[in-house]
Amino acid sequence: MHLVADQWLPIAEKFGAIDTENILSKSNPLTMSKDTVLKQLLIERAYNPAHEPESEQVVFRIQFQNIGSLGNFDLITGRPKSGKSKYLSGMMAAAITRQEIFSMSLRLPEDKKRVAHWDTEQNRYDYHAMIKLVCKLGNIDTMPTHFHSFHCRQDNAATIIAMVDYFLSLYPDTGLLFLDGLLDMIDRFNDEGQSKMLVNFLKKITDQYNVLVIGVLHRGVTHDKSLGHVGSIADRAAQSVLIVEKNKEAKQYVLKAEYLRSADDFEPIAIYYNKQLNFWEQTDYLQPDQPAERQRKKRPAEYDHNDHAANVARIFSIDQLLPYKKYIQNICETYALGHNLAKDMGSYLVREGLVWKTNDGYTNIRQSQLFIKAKN
Repeated sequence: MHLVADQWLPIAEKFGAIDTENILSKSNPLTMSKDTVLKQLLIERAYNPAHEPESEQVVFRIQFQNIGSLGNFDLITGRPKSGKSKYLSGMMAAAITRQEIFSMSLRLPEDKKRVAHWDTEQNRYDYHAMIKLVCKLGNIDTMPTHFHSFHCRQDNAATIIAMVDYFLSLYPDTGLLFLDGLLDMIDRFNDEGQSKMLVNFLKKITDQYNVLVIGVLHRGVTHDKSLGHVGSIADRAAQSVLIVEKNKEAKQYVLKAEYLRSADDFEPIAIYYNKQLNFWEQTDYLQPDQPAERQRKKRPAEYDHNDHAANVARIFSIDQLLPYKKYIQNICETYALGHNLAKDMGSYLVREGLVWKTNDGYTNIRQSQLFIKAKN
């Protein structure tokens, strides 16, 4: 099914603010007057002191802060290639496995544990690579049956919206829905009317299906705001707006809170790619406005001995004998240090007997002490 542009308006009207068919489900709105419809609206929307809403079900937390609850939607924003997909993969892995990943916890209730993901942007190769990353972060071989992912790059806005709504009607036990990205669910992101329709659609499905939606929106390169009218309208309606930034100097991807309706700000989260382990790891956050080497980093003696021992194991995880240049490079990546600080760290590890210098390079193998003495 692929809907043409002329079919967008009827579908959009269905998900608009005044959905008379949903409001008057037991009546035929076509035979009722405007006054009757509005009167019914007022009755159904009026505050009812006898109605006690269910307790808020918080399912998305970062550092114990309420980021997202069922019946709401969150936004992940960032410039192109800023690392949004890395954090999105972490969120999906956390939701599927109920693990905390990159300080993010997504715990769905048992009756709402189904997770769905819609990718509208990436090519098929990158899409499959992202799903593989979800498995790797979650330490699973295959996706569980309660996870669904759809690649909809070839579909237009109306088709994607129709499929999302139909899926939720088929699986009311869905608790978490990822929409990557929202700009492809609208024909013109600077059209105020269409933008409102899309945000109304998000409000509708989150309320009707009691689901948390996490949508992805790009930010402009020049003004650094969520793109278009859809961005500004969605920002105001979201429970939380998170921003992902790239720190080129420190080689980090950083997740920050831009706006949290239900919580205080959390400390920024930073991840980097460990080339030795071929894995994304969380690390200390460095301010992006200064070079990494000028940041106040812990001195070598301020680290716990066990931390040093674990880092030394990572430094030599692939090769147990390293030339000096490679030794310092691995320290840079493992400790997230600049080159000069890494050299100081390298000397400290040797002085503390955690690393040994030989005529052929540096190693963490204790037997190398005998080799050194024999050379001497």
